Parts: sequence; C-alpha cells; structure tokens
Amino acid sequence: MVRLNPLAWLGELVGNYPLRLSGGFAVLGGAVATALSVGPNAGVNELVSFASTQPAYAAAVVCGLAVVVFVDG
Repeated sequence: MVRLNPLAWLGELVGNYPLRLSGGFAVLGGAVATALSVGPNAGVNELVSFASTQPAYAAAVVCGLAVVVFVDG
C-alpha cells in the first residue's frame, strides 16, 4: 500500500505551476478584500459601485483568473 504524502504532493504541484499559484492568490486576495469591504448582503449595485471606486481589487480578480486559466507555468 502506497501512502501519499500530502505535503510532497502540494510541493510538487507548486513547483510545477508557480505562476498559477500566484494567480490563484491574486484571485483569492481580491475576492476576499471585496467581500469584506461590501459586506455579506451586497447586491449587484453595491459590487459595481465598489468596483468603480476601487478598481484594483476587480483587476486583481480578473488578471488572476487570466493567469490561472491561460498561463502554463
């Protein structure tokens, strides 16, 4: 029976795809900052208003998703 070490698996995954990991962190950071800023009961209007006044968080999410999806590395 072969036991897989989860830390070794994670280290290999991060070693193979470091740019995708950084893109994932950008998505996560932008989404968390947006969620904490607008609150849990925010609607579409509040999100659009926040994105227009604080475009860096929306840009982090969009650029991070682009890196995760399109960059191979």
